[in-house]
Amino acid sequence: MNHKKKINFVDIRSFLWFNVDKILESIAIKKNQNKNDTDDLFSISTENNLLAKPTSIFRKKFDLKSELKILQEEKEALGIYVSGNPLKKFQPVLKWARSIALVDNLYLVLIEKIKKVFTKRGSMMLIFNLTSNEFEAEGVVFSKNFIRISAIAQEKKLFWVLGKLNQNKKNKEEDDSYAEADKLLIEEIAPLEKGFIEILENQDISISQQRKDIINSINWEKIETNPNLIEKTLNSEKIISTLKLKTKNQSNLDLQKIVNQNQYTYFKYNNSQLELTIPQNTDKQKMLLIKQKMMTNDKKDTIPLKIYLESKGFKKPVNNIHYLLLEDILEIEKLLKNSV
Repeated sequence: MNHKKKINFVDIRSFLWFNVDKILESIAIKKNQNKNDTDDLFSISTENNLLAKPTSIFRKKFDLKSELKILQEEKEALGIYVSGNPLKKFQPVLKWARSIALVDNLYLVLIEKIKKVFTKRGSMMLIFNLTSNEFEAEGVVFSKNFIRISAIAQEKKLFWVLGKLNQNKKNKEEDDSYAEADKLLIEEIAPLEKGFIEILENQDISISQQRKDIINSINWEKIETNPNLIEKTLNSEKIISTLKLKTKNQSNLDLQKIVNQNQYTYFKYNNSQLELTIPQNTDKQKMLLIKQKMMTNDKKDTIPLKIYLESKGFKKPVNNIHYLLLEDILEIEKLLKNSV
């Protein structure tokens, strides 16, 4: 049902856009006809009847506009998004990107407006008005990254962003219209259609060649036009075959680098072994979710994992070795962070 509604929304808006001149012409003819009918109520004029017929018909064949473009034009005309957030459909794309890159500070944003401002020291920095499906914040680019990012950033375009989200607690706790907005401190950006490998490498974030191949195999230009294609793309035979990562063939050094670079709180790499420490205050529901991701026998594409349970300041080891998929590390880390 939702899929049909989306098609209708895009079809109708596209039809109206490409036929706006025909619609205005029909309105003008109808208005003129009503005026003539009022002027001479009892007369029947052949000329008036001819005027009542439009000189051309509506265009039935036209290119469909993307939903993103339609919503952008809606905001330009009305000042707000009425029909929905333009990045809502991209949330599965972002979720998958974070999972395969094993990072949680990757964002997908629409840059609405770019402002260049001077700092107190006379250097330049950038302030972005952003639209996101996850937060309301302004983007900040400090002077050290000004030249590089200002050459890339464009208004009304979607960008991958690596950065840190600073949320103002006072802004959430108090109803203050003058409270300082949340800020996304931006280190790297890249247009959506270019993918996000380059910005990961610029920040020295390690990613295996197999994962690079998966990311590079995706047509990001098509995803930008229709984000629903991401599911179909990931289900293609080419992606599925590549997704069967040979984790056992990865060197321990690669795994250690991934864990250390992401500065995980609960996952550590010690003595050639991946370790997970589960805090004492973790509730039963989250423990169950973690347990569902664990495997007690070595299966394809899994990593051996030693688990510790925190109790009264001490770590109690779980006897059996468990196994975990590499992409589940980030999900468990975020799950445990939300417990604190």
